[in-house]
Amino acid sequence: MFIQKLQRLQAKWAKQIQIPKESQLTYFLENPILALDIQYEDEKAYLGGSLALPNGTQIDFTAESQTGISYIPGLFCFREGSPLQAFIKKIQDSTTCSKPKLLIIDGHGQAHPEKLGVATWLGIRLNTPTIGCAKKSLWWYKGDLGEERGSTLPVFNQDEKVGEVLRTQDGINPLFVSIGNLISLEDARKVILNLSGNYRLPDLLR
Repeated sequence: MFIQKLQRLQAKWAKQIQIPKESQLTYFLENPILALDIQYEDEKAYLGGSLALPNGTQIDFTAESQTGISYIPGLFCFREGSPLQAFIKKIQDSTTCSKPKLLIIDGHGQAHPEKLGVATWLGIRLNTPTIGCAKKSLWWYKGDLGEERGSTLPVFNQDEKVGEVLRTQDGINPLFVSIGNLISLEDARKVILNLSGNYRLPDLLR
């Protein structure tokens, strides 16, 4: 019964994803951006966040908490979402900086079998633009990705494009970028490339 309730919520929230028709890239790059990651040890969650300010300042945060729920295949967003949401509130309460206008999550957004990974979960719950940036894909993709920085391949859920394979540096393994909420895939890709330094992951996520 509990699992069915979560599945219904997942399906409901997946239908609430909003994708702007106009680019908002300049707005995102000129406002605070918060990158988040979460790791586990049994039922304890370890959270890390980095807040990038427009003046070039970066502020790092860490926290520990219990996981949201036990691991359930396909419903991982509910395990990660609650601790991350509480962590975001803690960050906002602890700083006088402006509220982040974009969240980047080490995980998936739309590029999820149910179109609702943790980036979308947070984007819907917080009504905030979010990007999913993952190291592995949950979907097969076709084609040969170019070796040059900025090369992409589409990732499809049946006939719908839900993400991109993105090469962030020449000749290194790609990342998998998808929409969380309230951002276009093109803007998501450009934000990730803009934040990428000399490594595979954007500096803010590293």
